[in-house]
Amino acid sequence: MSSTTPGSVRASSVTTALMKNYAAATAFSAEHGFAVVQDERGEPLVFAIGVDRRLRVVHRDADSPTGWREQDLSRAMGDGLEVSTFAVSQDPTRALAVVAAAHPPGAPDQAEVYVARPSRDPDGRFEWQAVGSAWTWARRTPTRGPSRVTRIILGTAAAGEAPLALVAVERDGQAWHDQIAADPAATGDLAARYPLPEDATRILDLTIGFMRGTYGVYTLYEVGKKKQSLAALLHAIDAGVTRTEIVASALQVARELDLVAHAKATITRHVPAQILARIEQALDALPPVTTPATPAGR
Repeated sequence: MSSTTPGSVRASSVTTALMKNYAAATAFSAEHGFAVVQDERGEPLVFAIGVDRRLRVVHRDADSPTGWREQDLSRAMGDGLEVSTFAVSQDPTRALAVVAAAHPPGAPDQAEVYVARPSRDPDGRFEWQAVGSAWTWARRTPTRGPSRVTRIILGTAAAGEAPLALVAVERDGQAWHDQIAADPAATGDLAARYPLPEDATRILDLTIGFMRGTYGVYTLYEVGKKKQSLAALLHAIDAGVTRTEIVASALQVARELDLVAHAKATITRHVPAQILARIEQALDALPPVTTPATPAGR
């Protein structure tokens, strides 16, 4: 609580409490954050990833010797999956939405996204005893296939609605964010890709905010080397280096970055239109680049 009077210094008071008499069956991992919401009685629900990379919730339980009980939420996802990140959202009725990214052991680049809405009994109590059976984790594949999921954020939904769910994704040296359908019963388009405006290689942070009365997503990210390469090639062309391989490389990188018009503004000052057209025709005829398959071991 806090109070102020004109010209005075704000005074604040804080109340804290220690979670006592709780013997953890599995330690939570210091690599990952945790989330705390409340149950139907206003008691804390603590979600966290264990050192075994399984998602758990710690909740009040009067029948437990410690007064607390731990539930393994990963059981209903599938055997052997490791959870890399998660997020929890709670609406005004205290209904929960949980979104997690999980992958096969040791393969974080093969993650998929799982969404769940924990079930409650007729009295509004969460049915933790049925975590392994009553919970339904609906799988959501990122828009470019299984990928590394580095962050999940959830908005705050109105009563009975699924929250806005965003996941930060990395694959093949590129980074973007997907909007995921957070309702397990959703059908149709379950993931939508939102590319970033530059050649992003890693998302450092993102958050949901407001802009002009509507939702907006704000992202902090690292820019890759493609723009630097294009700038170097165009600088060389501007200096009179107009060999075919230099011009073709600049055009190819510009196509990948959707900056063809920008590149041509420099190239056309030094390369005749007829030669430029032949180079573009040659690029158009190139087959798509594919990654060769790796032979299976014996």
